[in-house]
Parts: sequence; structure tokens; C-alpha cells
Amino acid sequence: FERFTRLHPGGGSTHYGTGLGLFIVQRLMHLAHGRVSAHSDGVGQGARFVLTWPAAAQGQRS
Repeated sequence: FERFTRLHPGGGSTHYGTGLGLFIVQRLMHLAHGRVSAHSDGVGQGARFVLTWPAAAQGQRS
């Protein structure tokens, strides 16, 4: 996931944003020792994003 990257960067899109969302999520997951993955069946089919990170052992606090 790259900073300032959008699927449709030009005009005519009804979706607005800076292109930072997934980049920020990826960085936060890295700090939490987790990961983010994405899957799509194709253009116009939507996407699924999965976030995984390790759980602390019972009684352990950070």
C-alpha cells in the first residue's frame, strides 16, 4: 500500500480522499506486529481487507 495512491486519481470520480487510508493502516499494523492483507475477485467486485495481530498472553499488559 503506497502513500497518495488512488485507483482513479483523475477527475470524474465520486469517491474522494487523499490516498492515505490503507498506507496508515499498514503502518499501524506494523507497529502492532500485525499485518494487513487484501483480496478482490476483480474490478467492481469490492474488496476484503483482513487485519491480523498477535494477542497478548492472559495477564500480560503492554
